[in-house]
Amino acid sequence: MMTIYLFSNFNNNFPKDIERNLKDDINIDSFVFIPTVPEDINISEKYFDLTKNLFESIGIDFKISTLLDRRYSSEEAKKIIKSATVIFLSGGDTLNQFKFIKEYQLEKALDEFIGTLMGLSAGAINLGGTSMVFKDNLDSADRIYDGLGISPITVIPHFEPIESHFNEKLFKLSSENLIFGITDNSAIKITSGLQFFGDIYLLDRGKVLKLK
Repeated sequence: MMTIYLFSNFNNNFPKDIERNLKDDINIDSFVFIPTVPEDINISEKYFDLTKNLFESIGIDFKISTLLDRRYSSEEAKKIIKSATVIFLSGGDTLNQFKFIKEYQLEKALDEFIGTLMGLSAGAINLGGTSMVFKDNLDSADRIYDGLGISPITVIPHFEPIESHFNEKLFKLSSENLIFGITDNSAIKITSGLQFFGDIYLLDRGKVLKLK
């Protein structure tokens, strides 16, 4: 069975309720980190180490940790995913990460993964069936596209309801799909249902509703 966590970002540590759930759900045998700039080893290693440190700060110390970048072939990457117990899709350049996953043909391996799958910011966006990036991310323009379809929901990370505004694309998207806005230091956990941690908002037909 797959457990999915969708994150926005964290300041310095996991909130206590998220920490408790992670400790219950995570098998520490093999951690795989999928970056957003796999062609840049220095940047990828920086965020790989920061992410591992975040888990180590709550007592989760993985036995094997792998930074899955372009030093591996597509076939090697698929085998690494298959043997993983935890997979973490990093935040950063949303479309570049998506391009890497598609180019390496990792969709099937990720979809068939059994374990704990996490997406932070860009990673959370890419896991959805319908995905959207905004100009204030690293990407230069708004874009709606078909994501990986592994998560059953569409999310907007770094969501700030006071500052948010519905442009034409977002209004149309919220009329056709339920969109979940994830604020920083919050999370959505997906198993057979949805569980919310922190402040989560539902965007539905141009309205913003606070869920938790």
